[in-house]
Amino acid sequence: VFAQQGWQALVRGRQVALPFAAAETRAERNGSSARTYGLAKIQAARVKAVAQATGASFNDVMTSVADAAYVSYLAELGIVPGKRLVAMVPIALKIPGAGNQISNALVPLGAPGATPLERLAAVRTAMDNAKREIGGMGAASAKLFALVNTGIAAAPDLLGVGERLPVTANMMISNPYGIPKALYLNGSRLDYFVPFVGPSLGTR
Repeated sequence: VFAQQGWQALVRGRQVALPFAAAETRAERNGSSARTYGLAKIQAARVKAVAQATGASFNDVMTSVADAAYVSYLAELGIVPGKRLVAMVPIALKIPGAGNQISNALVPLGAPGATPLERLAAVRTAMDNAKREIGGMGAASAKLFALVNTGIAAAPDLLGVGERLPVTANMMISNPYGIPKALYLNGSRLDYFVPFVGPSLGTR
């Protein structure tokens, strides 16, 4: 798949997210152990309405929102990416014997200066391409593909050279399953939960 994507990018000019080729969004190269977490809530009904009106999926819309929000945040810092941001996103598998039925893919997002609808269209196309490529794999290949993608993204930090190399993905997107029933702790109801990820340098 990586070889095929590289060929399509070089020969056909297709927008493909390849390892170590994401836009540079780091305000500085020196990393630290400090991490800041923020939280925003969006009404699911609004996301579903946009998805229905555009023919996109719920996840396509949410990925576009995350893309636009991050670009806006970078603009506040005075950082203007010269090319599309790249997200590592989960891909649901429909492959017999694929274990947890999850793989992941590197997805190029909206072009610099894109309107919200253009951004959504770009995300939808990229997601459809990723699903088609991963869907054409066998179960073992799909799992290995996810492992390779994650390993490539994490390797520079694990090897202590992340500050000197380009990043593979600008953001990691997770789509955890919701709470199926009410949960309580010492009488307090759990309203929602958020998976925290320790992002590598340059990845949100």
